[in-house]
Amino acid sequence: MTETKKREYDRIPCPICGHLINRWDLKEHTFAERWVLNRIQNEHPEWKEENGVCTKCWEYYRDLPPRTGALN
Repeated sequence: MTETKKREYDRIPCPICGHLINRWDLKEHTFAERWVLNRIQNEHPEWKEENGVCTKCWEYYRDLPPRTGALN
């Protein structure tokens, strides 16, 4: 496999935003903060935790301000 083909193979879409990312940058959330996962699941009910999420999306949902009167 050529280096170019290998780099193309290593890029996959983020399950949340669709941006192409290096497959090794995909966040796996085995020990993640549950409230961030709940936020993602609320916004994207089709998303499954085992699919992971890119760093950009993880940081976006992690950094959202708390919702008033609701559990994150």
